[in-house]
Amino acid sequence: MLRVFRCRVFLVVVLTLIFKVMFDILKRFCWFMCLAGLILSITSCEEYLDTKPDKKLATPATAKDLQAILDNIPRINEAETGLSEIASDNFFLPDANWSALIEVENRDAYLWKRSPVAELYWSYMYRKIYDVNLVLEHIDKVTYQSEGQKNSIYANALLVRGMAFQKLAEVFCVPYRRGVAAEDRLGVVLKRSADINEDLKRSTLEETHNQIKEDLTEAIKYLPDNPYDYPTRAAKGAGYAAMARYLLSIGDYTSAGYYADSSLALKSTLSDYNTVAQIPYPFEFYNVEIIYYSRSYAYRNLSEANARVDPLLYQSYEDDDLRKQLFFKVQADGYYSFIGDYSKANFEKFTGLTTAEMLLIRAECNARAGKLQEAEDDVITLLRKRYVSNFDFTGLDLQRDPDVLLRRIMLERRKELVGRGVRWSDIRRMSFEEDIRLERLLYDTSYVLDQGAIQDFAFLIPEAVIERGGYQQN
Repeated sequence: MLRVFRCRVFLVVVLTLIFKVMFDILKRFCWFMCLAGLILSITSCEEYLDTKPDKKLATPATAKDLQAILDNIPRINEAETGLSEIASDNFFLPDANWSALIEVENRDAYLWKRSPVAELYWSYMYRKIYDVNLVLEHIDKVTYQSEGQKNSIYANALLVRGMAFQKLAEVFCVPYRRGVAAEDRLGVVLKRSADINEDLKRSTLEETHNQIKEDLTEAIKYLPDNPYDYPTRAAKGAGYAAMARYLLSIGDYTSAGYYADSSLALKSTLSDYNTVAQIPYPFEFYNVEIIYYSRSYAYRNLSEANARVDPLLYQSYEDDDLRKQLFFKVQADGYYSFIGDYSKANFEKFTGLTTAEMLLIRAECNARAGKLQEAEDDVITLLRKRYVSNFDFTGLDLQRDPDVLLRRIMLERRKELVGRGVRWSDIRRMSFEEDIRLERLLYDTSYVLDQGAIQDFAFLIPEAVIERGGYQQN
């Protein structure tokens, strides 16, 4: 019996050792496979970012091919840089939510740190610029069903490029002021061809803004008058609207008002918020007031789980203002997140052009020009679609005091255009007119951009882009 017992103990010990060795081998193998997979994924990602597209593999041969490039919504209409909204004061990140951000680049961007941003904020924009440059290079190499078809393709490509250069300039360049020399300040890389081997350097700020205006002006000439069934394709009203937004950003108020008025002459329909159900993502994907559809991407910085609406902004909505219920949702921490996005998305935010924005641009420009009654009329026109239907507007006489009227218009811009990337543009231009100051409070530490810092602020270009392109850093 003792011998049998000893044999069994010996067998158990041997089997235990065998299983331990096998487990160690298996564990090491699993770690090896995980490590190999990680290395492979990183290598693949780097190769993807470094590999230049081979034009021979996808040379457009027909007008349909060119239109298909422009109809690629994820590349053309989406994936705009979300840095402008991250930089502004519409949203903030509670301490724990900031710490939960995986990417150090996005934590730094939130604090306006002088460190390179994530590469996709640059590469996604130049990906769409490459696409439209490819279209423009083949515009005279294919046949069309009509001259109108050719003009529309040509103009849409230019419009996309002009808006992309503007968006890049708003985050990677210091603010530009009309009439102020900018030959000694850095602009963006003005990529105007599909030549992947073209050796370019950064332009000057003056050259960048000349190119933006040139692209938008040329696009307006050839865009069709009648809008398409879906606002992912641009008609002339979108061209006017894009130009109005751009000119407002550089303080050219007379011209901005003219183009906003021109856009509204072609399309002025507003969504009536009295008819919108109070549910998550309450707005139709392509609702009636959208002139041109686009949206930005900002990793987790602007997601509903992380971003919280500035309490002062939320408190600025009156109880009779339907946007207070339709735009926001209270979270467990007592703060509000933004759910009133026109793209029905969590991470992404609608950045497109709307009739409501054009009304506010025209109102501001009229107010600055002393056309107070016209400005007030536009504000009331918008608010009738935003407040409860029985709200009494007779007491809202703003035009007697131009300063009061202008302040109300600027407040309505902020309340109406939450998440759309234009607040940062407003902050930049307002810094030349008033003492404006931005502050973040994180773990009891204050991070500030004062008036002078705003006028001299630009995000740093991604380090990989600097290394590959040999560009000068901000």
